[in-house]
Amino acid sequence: MHTDQTLKILDDVTVHMGAEFRAFVKKTCPSFATQELPCETDARKRRVLKKMQSQLGSQSGHETKDLEGELSKVAGRRPKSFSLQKYTYHSLGDYADTIRQFGTSDSFSTESVRNHASTMVAVLTLCRAMNNVGRTRTLHAQSPVQAYRSKTVS
Repeated sequence: MHTDQTLKILDDVTVHMGAEFRAFVKKTCPSFATQELPCETDARKRRVLKKMQSQLGSQSGHETKDLEGELSKVAGRRPKSFSLQKYTYHSLGDYADTIRQFGTSDSFSTESVRNHASTMVAVLTLCRAMNNVGRTRTLHAQSPVQAYRSKTVS
């Protein structure tokens, strides 16, 4: 449970953390030459090869040279840098306001909606079945027991 004071602290810490992230990107990141991981390079190569294979069937000689140039670009690991231009970092500033508006994420769940919907389907199916039983009885003027009694009494 959050209070106004804890949400104010979260706001202040988020502002401070944003400043630290920006300082990290400005000062620390340029000091390191980072590259994509080998698995990222392999995945990129697979995508380009798959694209090349799908285009080879309807290719002329000129387009094949373009594909060879594209494959040579894929050969090495590309440089990779840390970026704050991702939704994860962008949304940090909205957390405190979201908690103020909707509460904490442990107070709601999409699962309850899914369970509620499946429960409603089961209840509706049961209601339809019960209505059909009632219709069956109204279609017959008498139940089998009533028909038997009326025959024996007459």
